[in-house]
Amino acid sequence: MKFQDSKTINAPRGRTYALFCKPRVLQRCIPKCNGLTQISENHFEARIGVRIAWLNEEVPCVIELDTSGKPDKLGIAIRGRGRLADLAKGDIIIIFTRSSEDKTQLSYVVQSHLDGAIMRFGSRLIERELKTLTINFFNNFSDVVDQREAQRAAKV
Repeated sequence: MKFQDSKTINAPRGRTYALFCKPRVLQRCIPKCNGLTQISENHFEARIGVRIAWLNEEVPCVIELDTSGKPDKLGIAIRGRGRLADLAKGDIIIIFTRSSEDKTQLSYVVQSHLDGAIMRFGSRLIERELKTLTINFFNNFSDVVDQREAQRAAKV
């Protein structure tokens, strides 16, 4: 499955990019994230709750950030681990564009890959859930940035 969307964030591009790389922000933004551990600078392990039809599990995942395009582009690779999750992976490419002095336009492309038994399980249900999780992630991120920017403005 592949889809793309965009979101306006109420913060300058540099701050927006930096927040994506903070573990506490990632944990708050990933829907149903039950834990996030930083393994190295750009590698994380997460436990994400997934509920699709009768399946209700906590899925261990590995998340890797590709910051080589900083500050214009960020890649996020997510790989499921264990049982059916080994067959699920996703990649997100985010482009950061300055839309005004204090706003950033995020354009993102999401590509998910489902293989083997998980495809037969119900790829449409799973893909719909992945799309919902992604949209919720970016909405949560926008909310976190708005809160931080309000706190920043209050300090001035």
